[in-house]
Amino acid sequence: MRYIVVCLLLFLASVGAALAQQPITSTSTAGAITVTNTFQAVLSAGTSSSIRHGCAIQNLGSNNMWVFFGTSGATTPASIKLTPNSIVRCDTGFLIIQDKIWITGTALDQFVVISQ
Repeated sequence: MRYIVVCLLLFLASVGAALAQQPITSTSTAGAITVTNTFQAVLSAGTSSSIRHGCAIQNLGSNNMWVFFGTSGATTPASIKLTPNSIVRCDTGFLIIQDKIWITGTALDQFVVISQ
């Protein structure tokens, strides 16, 4: 019985250590659409040595923008439409999208990208 209790305590201690939160630094980057209706990369894809922990993109412009998640083939029909002041995040519940992220809209409209 003592053996079971000790094993249970060791297991719970290891789970607690595994779930301990590590500090993650956020990076905030201001940007602007350079060419109307031409997708430009805003975040590179996550890799095994550089995993993305989260991100958010906000449309600060006065026109709609489109955000595409993927390595290539960005089109507005396959993108998420961002109305002015709206935000898109790269998490889908418990998963973080690791794809390259692209954006397009109207030239000179501004956006902000926050990533971890």
